[in-house]
Amino acid sequence: MRKPILIFLFFSAFANAIDIHEFDTEQQRLDYQQLTEELRCLVCQN
Repeated sequence: MRKPILIFLFFSAFANAIDIHEFDTEQQRLDYQQLTEELRCLVCQN
């Protein structure tokens, strides 16, 4: 019984690892989306 609980606690720590950014305005969100479509990773260039 302890093992499933420990596994659950271990993996639940990673559930909050991604930061979700909320923008102040709709225009900021649109600007961000446009930039992420245009800019590419310098390492993989895909």
